[in-house]
Amino acid sequence: MAAKDSNEINEMVPIKLKDIIVSPVSIPGRDNIRELAQSIKAIGLINPITVRKANAKGKYELISGERRFSAVKQLKFETINAIVKDIPDARSEERRVGKECRSRWSPYH
Repeated sequence: MAAKDSNEINEMVPIKLKDIIVSPVSIPGRDNIRELAQSIKAIGLINPITVRKANAKGKYELISGERRFSAVKQLKFETINAIVKDIPDARSEERRVGKECRSRWSPYH
């Protein structure tokens, strides 16, 4: 039996913002969040955020899309479309650290 690919999309669902746990390390700088929020308000959220089920019942951990999450929260939306992935703890931390490193070196951040 083949191992399940953790990059496989398990499902895309609307999730209540209050049910998403954001790591304090993941919180983005406030630069450009206002502009992103205005864009989302005008044309909608094009790319969903990525989450995984957290240990807490009914909660999700934000894996990627911190700026989008912050912008939608600023707009006072109640829900956000999210891709729910089945990612173990170690892989989740790996993705978060890798994304943080890429965003620090990106000229577009």
